[in-house]
Amino acid sequence: MSDNGVSEELGKNNHPVYISAVIFLLKIVFFIYDLIVYIPFKIWADPSQKLRMSQRSKASPIKDGDPTSPWRHNNVKDGQLTTCVFPGCHTLADQWNECVKKYGDLDCLGTREVLSIHKEKQKNGKIFEKWVMGEYHWRSFKNVDKRANMVASAFASIGCKKNDKIILFAETREEWVITALACFKSCLPGL
Repeated sequence: MSDNGVSEELGKNNHPVYISAVIFLLKIVFFIYDLIVYIPFKIWADPSQKLRMSQRSKASPIKDGDPTSPWRHNNVKDGQLTTCVFPGCHTLADQWNECVKKYGDLDCLGTREVLSIHKEKQKNGKIFEKWVMGEYHWRSFKNVDKRANMVASAFASIGCKKNDKIILFAETREEWVITALACFKSCLPGL
């Protein structure tokens, strides 16, 4: 059947009256929905303004004409940068302690178990690893802080003193983050 034949079939009014009534009611419902949702959206949300805002310049180099200089957001180009998240907390350890006070029971660090690793050889000879991961297991801010305090105590017990240097050489994972927090708490600059 051609497109014209389909149009002719659909154009015929040979369906029952109740279907015509349902179609008419649906047209009214959709029209009312458009009045309630679409028209206010066009008036207040103004998608064309959002498009203009997304296309504007949001950042520029500090030194005009030098794209290699640091870039800053246009709204704060000449203003002060924020130096701490929480007022009065000037060290990373203080910032962390304030986070623990404020967000104690919330999720902080999530880890996932590696269930299996599938190795596929690519056409170019490289081996591609596809990891199948399990669900996230979360530690709260309080739990992470408790573990960081234990690591900081361990540093003290082996004779680490303030400003001794510590080298952390590991993958970025839960243990690394906790050890870094322990370094911040113990005033041990991690390298």
